[in-house]
Amino acid sequence: MFVVVQPKSWMQTREIVSGLVRWAFRGHGDARYELETTLYRGGQRFHCPPEILVDREAWMLRQFQRRAHHYIKDPPSVDELLEWLALIQHFGGPTRLLDFSHSFYVAAFFAIEDAEGDAAVWGINLSRIERILAKKLKLRRGGTTHDTNQAHIQYIHRFLGAKNGPPLVISAEPERLNERISIQQGLFLFPCDLRCSFKANLAKTFAGISGELGEREPEQWSETLEKQVANDEIAVVKLILPRGIHREALDDLYKMNITMATLFPDLGGFARSLRYHLRLMETDDPDLYELFAGALRQHSRPHQRSKDQNKGR
Repeated sequence: MFVVVQPKSWMQTREIVSGLVRWAFRGHGDARYELETTLYRGGQRFHCPPEILVDREAWMLRQFQRRAHHYIKDPPSVDELLEWLALIQHFGGPTRLLDFSHSFYVAAFFAIEDAEGDAAVWGINLSRIERILAKKLKLRRGGTTHDTNQAHIQYIHRFLGAKNGPPLVISAEPERLNERISIQQGLFLFPCDLRCSFKANLAKTFAGISGELGEREPEQWSETLEKQVANDEIAVVKLILPRGIHREALDDLYKMNITMATLFPDLGGFARSLRYHLRLMETDDPDLYELFAGALRQHSRPHQRSKDQNKGR
């Protein structure tokens, strides 16, 4: 089952996601933006037929492997294909991987941090994916999370070069996590069939929602939906985060220490985090805006008086 929900407030959003245990989340700064990989989207943009995307992917992967040692000190072994794809993704290249996070709050931050309108967070039921994959791929039951992840990686390697891969989405984390994936609690969803879109792979993975992942009007959260989540009846949720709740959400996330500076622990991440200070002025209330602006003007006057006094000396 697929549902689109628009919470009334950030507080209600937090209440909703408290019930989404063992889910994966992905944030979009524009609520209209669909789930799709950079590889498939790039193929459509440049009129590359889906039927040859597997060949193009293999060629790009090989070229990256041949040159990466010039730029990184400890490249993966040649057969660690998922890790190679994660590296290409990390450096901005086109891949069939789609980034998700185990943390709704990390995904929400990426959704609203620079959004100009309504944003969205997609939630995928990981527990159901794992059960479906265990049945379809005939995986051994009762293994650890590590065993499950290793099995998923093996099947990703198996389907990576397949021209007729099954319409299926596999969840996995690379065996070696880079710093960003680790900090952002990241994982990837891997569509096996490049002849069709990510959403088509996802819909066919959850056979019961095939054809249901298109546009639809959002609904309000209800006890019925809450019970369906508790009963594991919902496979995919799209949470619309209205523009009006972004400031409150960012303030809350800031208190959780979820910022650009912590999610991207380098000087670039810290520099990008400074945009938060511009949003401190954000309000739809003109009286409140004047209050903020007046406080800032008052704060700057002592500095100006000090400069004027120094000029007079």
